[in-house]
Amino acid sequence: MTVDAVYLYFIMAFSTIYHSIVSDKLMEYGPDKWTMRWTENWLNCWAQKVVIGDTKSSWKPITSGVSNGSVPEPILLNLFINMMMGVYSQKVCRLCKTGRSG
Repeated sequence: MTVDAVYLYFIMAFSTIYHSIVSDKLMEYGPDKWTMRWTENWLNCWAQKVVIGDTKSSWKPITSGVSNGSVPEPILLNLFINMMMGVYSQKVCRLCKTGRSG
């Protein structure tokens, strides 16, 4: 018996996805306007600056990823995984049927 498996490290990929993509994918699930507004406000409220010695940068908005350990993180991560599984399952099925990618 042969078993083939593909392991994907979704958390690393999720940390690089733009907030606008997360919002667009969430909107496809049809939440009410208040849930959508709350999520977008939560995603867009993060900023960071860099401090090296006595030198500080200005605050810059964080436009990708979701704060680790936050309450919405697992929900948004599941949406992202569902989206990715849809994309990859179509490509894997096409690869299995034709024997080549593309």
